[in-house]
Amino acid sequence: MYSFDVYDTIITRKVNDPHNIWDLMSHYIGHHLDEWELDYGFVSEFACIRADSERQARKNETREITLDEIYNVIDNNYNIGIAVCDKLKELEIKIEYESTVLINENIIRIKRMLSEGKRVILISDMYLPRVFFIKLFDKLCPLLNEIPLYLSSEIGKTKASGLLYQVVKTSENIEFSDWTHEGDNIVSDYNIPQ
Repeated sequence: MYSFDVYDTIITRKVNDPHNIWDLMSHYIGHHLDEWELDYGFVSEFACIRADSERQARKNETREITLDEIYNVIDNNYNIGIAVCDKLKELEIKIEYESTVLINENIIRIKRMLSEGKRVILISDMYLPRVFFIKLFDKLCPLLNEIPLYLSSEIGKTKASGLLYQVVKTSENIEFSDWTHEGDNIVSDYNIPQ
């Protein structure tokens, strides 16, 4: 069996750093401030607020967190309300969707493997929901929606902890010796599975 990480292995963002998504959000909100119930100070610091809130959400968790949990931290710290948090989550998902492209050489490899009858799965440590990936894959490469996707935000276990690999092993009924994984993170995609 062959498994591939998702972000920065088969897809990637059109920005230098994933945190730039939050800069784009801040820029967008700043240009449409009259449509948001947010003060300029919050908006100008949003990228830092978003990054810090994710760190806080992860701080006491041994499992993977969700996008909802990150925005709950923002609401708890800044009291912006559920409606504004929902609007911010929608904007983050929209900008992620618009900013993501295929890594063509790896898509070509996956297509070749599938045409040769090889077993391929996808594994992602990601707080975004499955519905996001379904819509994104439909846009970029519908074939990806035919490949099993193990998503840490759904399962509650991460590659970084090694526990997501255990879930996949059991679910796919595979021995580690019969499994090759590829990803971009030296810890969660190389050291841990090794």
